[in-house]
Amino acid sequence: MNEIFIEAESLNNLGGWTVDSGMTEIIHSSYIMAHGFGTPVDDATGDFVVENTSKYTVWALTRNWTAVWKNAETIGTFKIIIDGTPLCETLGTNGAQWSWQKAGEIELKEGLHEIRFHDLTGFNGRCDAVYLTDSPEAPKNTVADIDFLRQRLNWH
Repeated sequence: MNEIFIEAESLNNLGGWTVDSGMTEIIHSSYIMAHGFGTPVDDATGDFVVENTSKYTVWALTRNWTAVWKNAETIGTFKIIIDGTPLCETLGTNGAQWSWQKAGEIELKEGLHEIRFHDLTGFNGRCDAVYLTDSPEAPKNTVADIDFLRQRLNWH
């Protein structure tokens, strides 16, 4: 199984996104947030390395921060773009709790690739991490499972 874990706050260019640590007690990590006062912010970008060519499912650890008020639609949405290709799903629509949301699938060859976080609304889109895998199984959403995944793939 091929796996890649990207901490959003570790991207080398945050663009208009900012690092926020307001949920550290809940998700044990800082995350990035796109707060443009209603105007979409510049993309956050970074590079990552793929060691084995494969078709990867891309998951974002995110949340719909407006879901606690039971709004029909979220206003903090974003897309992930890899090597200029936007993945199919709009993110930040998955509920009030931090959880993995499927961003899409993409074939990636061995080598260096670019990832972008593209803000759609300017109203607090949030992402803690991205997990790429060629496994058909969804990552687990418990904090303990997320911590284990983060430690296993991030601390070499």
